[in-house]
Amino acid sequence: MADKTVTPIFECKSIRKQFDSNVALNDVDIVINPGEIVGLIGENGAGKSTLMKIIMGFQPQTSGTMYVHGELYEPKKTTDANKFGMGMVYQEQSLLTNMSVTQNIYFGREDPFRVAGFGLNWAKMNKAAKEALEYIGNTTIDPTKPVLDYNFSLRQQIEIAKVLSTVLDSGVKNGLIMFDEPTSLLSDAEVEALFVQIRKLKEQGHSTIFVSHRLDEVLRISDRIYIFKDGNVVGSLPTEGADEQILYKMMVGKDSTGEFYHIDEQGVPNQDNVLLEVQQLGLKGVFKDVSFSLHEGEIVGICGVIGSGKEEVCNVICGDVPQSAGKIIVRDKKRTLSAPHQARKLGILSVPKERRMEGVVGIMSIEDNIVLSSLKRMMTGPMLKRSTVRKLYNQWKERLNIKCPGPDAMVQSLSGGNAQKVVFSRVLASECDILILNHPTRGVDVGAKEEIYRLIRDLSKRGKGILLLCDTLEETIGLANKVLVMKDGFITKSITADKDNKPSKFTIIENMM
Repeated sequence: MADKTVTPIFECKSIRKQFDSNVALNDVDIVINPGEIVGLIGENGAGKSTLMKIIMGFQPQTSGTMYVHGELYEPKKTTDANKFGMGMVYQEQSLLTNMSVTQNIYFGREDPFRVAGFGLNWAKMNKAAKEALEYIGNTTIDPTKPVLDYNFSLRQQIEIAKVLSTVLDSGVKNGLIMFDEPTSLLSDAEVEALFVQIRKLKEQGHSTIFVSHRLDEVLRISDRIYIFKDGNVVGSLPTEGADEQILYKMMVGKDSTGEFYHIDEQGVPNQDNVLLEVQQLGLKGVFKDVSFSLHEGEIVGICGVIGSGKEEVCNVICGDVPQSAGKIIVRDKKRTLSAPHQARKLGILSVPKERRMEGVVGIMSIEDNIVLSSLKRMMTGPMLKRSTVRKLYNQWKERLNIKCPGPDAMVQSLSGGNAQKVVFSRVLASECDILILNHPTRGVDVGAKEEIYRLIRDLSKRGKGILLLCDTLEETIGLANKVLVMKDGFITKSITADKDNKPSKFTIIENMM
């Protein structure tokens, strides 16, 4: 329970948010005390991100009140929230990639670095940005370089440095920093570094709201946890004594099946039908001599640390990057792929890692996004057959439990997890035979994960060949028929993962490191 003997850093009472007929939040009460790390969990669309956007002044509540340090709090914009020591790392990054790291960290806060008649003191501002990055433990990012030069995980660290700098520079004694899925693209070492910084903030009297679908992380870092379901807070409990099973049941309303990856349903690939084969595939400076086959009904997981080459192998196969060596053979015919549309014509389609940037068109409707990779089947002459489009939308909305106002709603209005389900629906609806699933459950709640695992099993039973990149080794081992381990651009081991003979994590790790 929250400590009632101290004045909370933040408190909200009876917060309600309604979009037309859709109630996103319903009479939500939460309390955050000084120096407290509070976890928020719930299925996609449960209301977690909506609440944090209200706290940050990004959108107003329909009704209810908020208080900061006991005083009424009514932010009209995010800069109002910043002045009160409120900061947020959003699930979808807010960085301007064509600008430098320094410009991003101090965007809108340049006044302390202005010199009358001379513009900005760039040396001073670059030094301050470097110190902000060092504060979160990063000494490798050059603040003078554009954000575009860095991969997604490093951009996330830049975003965290920006938010922490904004909060700390506000001068507020006890601030509140909110993290919406901050670890989704971080390595284990980077997650630990983030947790060190969150605990440091706690020691300084600042508080944190931590949102993650990874229940083990929430349990490890939080002091208390609020559970959201369908826009309501259905419970709160101290972390001590809680476990993943308890949290899952409160979130979903039922016990976990215990057989999360449906290993008992794992099929046997058709060894007589090779859908895809790569021979000595190479990308200069990244990987070389990569060879493997993907059979009908087979799930091949690719493991490796960041920089191992696993992501780039998949980028080449789906046509994002042209190969510099080797062969790609699709259904016994050698192919050259230099663009995704060429791969698509050959029946190769990818669920991309960066969903918002690559997987959806945010200003288009949900149903139109779902049919983007299936347009030919939806056409009657030059026109889309709307009844067929609506039928496909209804089918995938139900199968993936997409929570949305309706088929005409824009994808950009959805929560991150529900937007991800739209991407997955598009790929599944395409009827391509070779699927590259690049972290297909990233940002998806535990209930939806189990649904996606079952869908992956169904796809393999229907003869699809699947290349799989996962967030965890457990997920790769649980789903795959075969595991390829990569290190420094080479495949170091190919490991059979039959349902009755799954390899251990340690077998994979010893070939990764």
